[in-house]
Amino acid sequence: LEMDFTTPRELPAGSWRVRFVADTAGSCKLVELGSTDAQRYPEGPGKMRFHRDSLDVMHLQRAILCNVGLMTATLLDGDDEVLEVPMVVHVTPDSAGKLFRSIYNPLE
Repeated sequence: LEMDFTTPRELPAGSWRVRFVADTAGSCKLVELGSTDAQRYPEGPGKMRFHRDSLDVMHLQRAILCNVGLMTATLLDGDDEVLEVPMVVHVTPDSAGKLFRSIYNPLE
Protein backbone atom coordinates (compact mmCIF):
# COMPACT_ATOMS: atom_id res chain seq x y z
CA LEU A 1 0.00 0.00 0.00
CA GLU A 2 1.44 3.34 -1.02
CA MET A 3 -0.21 6.66 -0.43
CA ASP A 4 0.63 10.34 -0.79
CA PHE A 5 -0.83 12.55 1.93
CA THR A 6 -0.62 16.02 3.41
CA THR A 7 -0.35 16.69 7.13
CA PRO A 8 -1.87 19.86 8.59
CA ARG A 9 0.96 20.08 11.15
CA GLU A 10 4.28 18.49 12.02
CA LEU A 11 3.98 14.95 13.40
CA PRO A 12 7.05 14.19 15.55
CA ALA A 13 6.14 10.48 15.99
CA GLY A 14 4.10 9.74 12.86
CA SER A 15 3.28 6.18 11.84
CA TRP A 16 0.60 4.30 9.94
CA ARG A 17 -1.47 1.41 11.38
CA VAL A 18 -3.12 -0.90 8.84
CA ARG A 19 -6.08 -3.14 9.71
CA PHE A 20 -8.56 -5.35 7.89
CA VAL A 21 -12.15 -5.68 9.09
CA ALA A 22 -14.24 -8.60 7.86
CA ASP A 23 -17.82 -7.79 8.79
CA THR A 24 -20.58 -10.34 8.23
CA ALA A 25 -24.14 -10.57 9.49
CA GLY A 26 -23.06 -12.76 12.40
CA SER A 27 -19.65 -11.40 13.36
CA CYS A 28 -16.96 -8.79 12.91
CA LYS A 29 -13.32 -9.89 12.72
CA LEU A 30 -10.49 -7.38 13.10
CA VAL A 31 -7.09 -8.37 11.72
CA GLU A 32 -4.07 -6.23 12.59
CA LEU A 33 -1.96 -6.14 9.43
CA GLY A 34 0.87 -4.11 10.96
CA SER A 35 2.27 -0.62 11.08
CA THR A 36 5.08 1.49 9.73
CA ASP A 37 8.00 2.63 11.85
CA ALA A 38 7.50 5.94 13.65
CA GLN A 39 9.16 8.89 12.00
CA ARG A 40 8.97 12.68 11.92
CA TYR A 41 6.58 13.97 9.27
CA PRO A 42 6.96 17.71 8.62
CA GLU A 43 3.86 19.79 7.92
CA GLY A 44 2.83 19.39 4.29
CA PRO A 45 3.15 16.58 1.74
CA GLY A 46 4.34 13.11 2.72
CA LYS A 47 4.37 9.54 1.44
CA MET A 48 3.67 6.24 3.16
CA ARG A 49 4.50 2.69 2.10
CA PHE A 50 3.30 -0.47 3.85
CA HIS A 51 4.09 -3.98 2.65
CA ARG A 52 3.51 -7.54 3.88
CA ASP A 53 4.85 -10.55 1.99
CA SER A 54 2.17 -12.77 3.47
CA LEU A 55 -0.55 -12.82 6.07
CA ASP A 56 -1.66 -15.71 8.26
CA VAL A 57 -5.46 -15.81 8.14
CA MET A 58 -5.89 -19.49 8.95
CA HIS A 59 -7.91 -18.54 12.04
CA LEU A 60 -10.61 -16.95 9.85
CA GLN A 61 -13.27 -18.98 8.09
CA ARG A 62 -12.98 -18.95 4.31
CA ALA A 63 -16.55 -17.62 4.02
CA ILE A 64 -15.54 -14.58 6.08
CA LEU A 65 -12.46 -13.97 3.92
CA CYS A 66 -14.23 -14.42 0.56
CA ASN A 67 -16.36 -11.39 1.09
CA VAL A 68 -16.22 -7.62 0.97
CA GLY A 69 -14.35 -6.08 3.88
CA LEU A 70 -12.74 -2.83 4.92
CA MET A 71 -9.04 -2.05 5.14
CA THR A 72 -8.11 1.03 7.11
CA ALA A 73 -4.86 2.96 7.11
CA THR A 74 -4.71 5.22 10.17
CA LEU A 75 -2.13 7.97 10.53
CA LEU A 76 -1.00 8.24 14.13
CA ASP A 77 1.15 10.74 15.99
CA GLY A 78 2.29 8.65 18.93
CA ASP A 79 -0.99 7.21 20.25
CA ASP A 80 -3.18 10.00 18.80
CA GLU A 81 -5.18 9.29 15.64
CA VAL A 82 -4.73 12.06 13.07
CA LEU A 83 -6.59 10.65 10.08
CA GLU A 84 -8.07 7.40 8.81
CA VAL A 85 -8.36 6.27 5.19
CA PRO A 86 -10.98 3.52 4.68
CA MET A 87 -10.68 1.27 1.62
CA VAL A 88 -13.21 -1.31 0.46
CA VAL A 89 -11.55 -4.69 -0.14
CA HIS A 90 -13.00 -7.61 -2.08
CA VAL A 91 -11.34 -11.01 -1.58
CA THR A 92 -12.00 -13.67 -4.23
CA PRO A 93 -10.50 -17.09 -4.99
CA ASP A 94 -8.91 -17.86 -8.37
CA SER A 95 -9.55 -21.13 -10.23
CA ALA A 96 -6.96 -22.92 -8.04
CA GLY A 97 -8.52 -21.62 -4.81
CA LYS A 98 -5.77 -19.08 -4.04
CA LEU A 99 -7.19 -15.89 -2.53
CA PHE A 100 -6.62 -12.49 -4.12
CA ARG A 101 -7.69 -9.13 -2.79
CA SER A 102 -8.79 -6.12 -4.78
CA ILE A 103 -8.51 -2.79 -3.01
CA TYR A 104 -10.81 -0.07 -4.27
CA ASN A 105 -9.27 3.39 -4.29
CA PRO A 106 -11.35 5.64 -2.01
CA LEU A 107 -10.33 8.70 -4.02
CA GLU A 108 -11.68 7.56 -7.38
